[in-house]
Amino acid sequence: MNKSVITDEAKRLRIFIELLNIPKMQFAQEMEITPPMVTKYLDGTVKISVDLVKKMNTTYNLSFTWFFTGKGSKKAGVQEKKLIHDFGFLLQSISSMEAQIEAQNRKIDKLTRDLYNRTK
Repeated sequence: MNKSVITDEAKRLRIFIELLNIPKMQFAQEMEITPPMVTKYLDGTVKISVDLVKKMNTTYNLSFTWFFTGKGSKKAGVQEKKLIHDFGFLLQSISSMEAQIEAQNRKIDKLTRDLYNRTK
């Protein structure tokens, strides 16, 4: 027996699509999924993917906070968008710093080898 459970996220997806005031077919096209998949998300047959939620945020300015907790505005505010941007910037900065650390470690290794070879 295939029993579906309509989750809070599925209910919020339905509310958000209604808020957008667009047909499910258009929503499916813009999210690059099939209309039957939208139906499966809405009726709880399939769990809503994080990738879909990210795409909804990017395309429609969906608030992650509202979608996952039901609290706050359905649309992401300036503050939430700024936090998402800042987080992305921090990830880029971390990646850059990791590359710099790796380069410094290679220099240290070379200097250590050179020093060791001189003392032989």
